[in-house]
Parts: sequence; structure tokens; C-alpha cells
Amino acid sequence: MILRKINILHLLLFVTIISSCVPTRKFKELDAQHKKLAEDMEFLKKENSDLSARNTEMSATLDEDLKRLSDFINDTIQNNAALRKMNQQYDEINKLNDELLSKYSSLLKGNETETKKLISELQETQANLLQREDEMKVLTRDLQDREKRVNELERLIHKKDSVVTALKNSVADALIGFKDSGLTVTQKNGKVYVSLESQLLFPSGSTEVDKKGKLALLNLSKVLEKNKDINILIEGHTDIDKVMTGSPYKDNWDLSVMRSTQVVRILTGEGKLDSKRVTASGRGEYAPIDAADTPEAKKKNRRIEIILSPKLDELYQLLNSNF
Repeated sequence: MILRKINILHLLLFVTIISSCVPTRKFKELDAQHKKLAEDMEFLKKENSDLSARNTEMSATLDEDLKRLSDFINDTIQNNAALRKMNQQYDEINKLNDELLSKYSSLLKGNETETKKLISELQETQANLLQREDEMKVLTRDLQDREKRVNELERLIHKKDSVVTALKNSVADALIGFKDSGLTVTQKNGKVYVSLESQLLFPSGSTEVDKKGKLALLNLSKVLEKNKDINILIEGHTDIDKVMTGSPYKDNWDLSVMRSTQVVRILTGEGKLDSKRVTASGRGEYAPIDAADTPEAKKKNRRIEIILSPKLDELYQLLNSNF
């Protein structure tokens, strides 16, 4: 664009000189200047040609980048908006370039006053073009940064899923001998759920874990001790039957909390787990597996659920970093 501007100024100078009434000697001097300017123009034309070739190459590269960016930004609404903005700016750049060529043509035909006016407009147009190009560069960098963050997010999610799957397999292997005693290990929502029916852990109406239940919990604690980046939530659950009159427990809330607390004591006591990793809670009768009022449903609902969740500090930090 700068070369075009120089060519225009040279031609205007020549046209202005030719169209003015000047003495012969002055004319010869101006003619000599014109020849020198003509030589400069040839040199600048060559440079302009080289720059045009480079511009074509860069435009081709830009088109490839825009396609790659287009494939990427379909993943999010924000990236779609960014692509539309970039396409709009690209159209505006083409429009400004067309205006530039049109004004260049008009410049060759105008008089000195019109020439000055067109030069001013040309400079303004060129400034606008450069500003648009700068904005597009900034937008491109923003999209590249967003792509890096998305890739990092996908890496962390994959890492978390791999950790959860490996944990689930380790827990299942450690507790394989208890599968026929009311114990299940499942993986869902990025967590591992170890469900132990009350009959495996507690005698009827009691909160004291029996020998077989304690063995299962200690086997589990060995796996959890090796996976220190796992948070542990112990949930106690009851059936819909009310506690018996004279029971030391006020209601099912009280019973479910006492049972989950007893499990925590074993895991953090003989199991030697860090107490900061473990949380005890009671859900009472309000989170049943089976809502039916049958003996089979009640048996399923009387349980302890140990919910194992990977720590997501890295993931939360990335999501909170203006993603």
C-alpha cells in the first residue's frame, strides 16, 4: 500500500508540473526530476510486485488458518461469534481495498485540489485498513489462546476420566470377594460409587460395623491410601420404616448419620486415611434406589454409599481463568 501511495504522489507531481505554465529552464529541470522519479517508480513497481506476491502467499496462508479456526470455533458459541466478527472484518478489508483502488484511479484524473482531497481520503482509508488488520491479528491471537485453553481442558478431563476409571478398577479388584454380599462398584458422572448394603456392615438396628463389613472397609482403605488425590464422601441411607420406639436414634436422619460416622471412624482409624479427605453425611430415607414399599426395595435402600471424587483443582482454575 505504501508503494502505491509513492507512485501516486510521483504521478501527481508530474501531472501538476506538465499542466502548469513554467519557463523552459525550469521545465527542463522538472523534466530531469520526472525522469529520476520514473526510474524510482520502476524500482518501486518491482518492489510492489514482490510485495504483492508475498501478500498473495500470506493471504493463502491466512485462508488456511481461517479454515482451521473455523473448524475449531464451532465448538462454542463464543468462538462462533468471534468467527463471524473476523469474517465481517475480512469483508471490510476487501471493501476498503476496493475503495483504495477506486480512489487511486480517480487520483490520476483529478486536478491539484481534487488530488489533495483524494490523497487525504486515501491516507484515511489506508489508516482504517491498517487498523482493521491489527484488530484481526488481535482476534486471531485471542482465538489461538482460546484453542490452547480448550486443548488443556480436554487434557484435564481425559486425565480425570482415566484416574476415575483406574480407581474404579482398583476398588473393584480389592472388594471382589464381597460382590455376593451386597456390595457394588459403579462409575458415573465422573465419580466412583461403592454401595454396601446394611446387611454387609451392620447388624439389624445397630450402628456397629461387624467383622466382615470392617474387612471390606479396610480393603477399600488400602486402595484409597494409594490414591491421595481422591475425596471421599460417606453417605448413610435408610428405608422408609420409622425407627422403633425406645431406639437410641431420634429418626432415620439420626440413624443414617450415625452409621456413616461409624464407617468414617474405621477408615480414618484402623484404615489410617487422612481425616481431611473424608466427609460423613446422612440422607435418611430421602435418596432411595427403589421407591417401592416392598421388602426387596427396603433392602436395597438400607445402605452405605462411599462416593469417590478426584480433586479438580486444575480444572477449576482453568475454568475460572476467563475461559
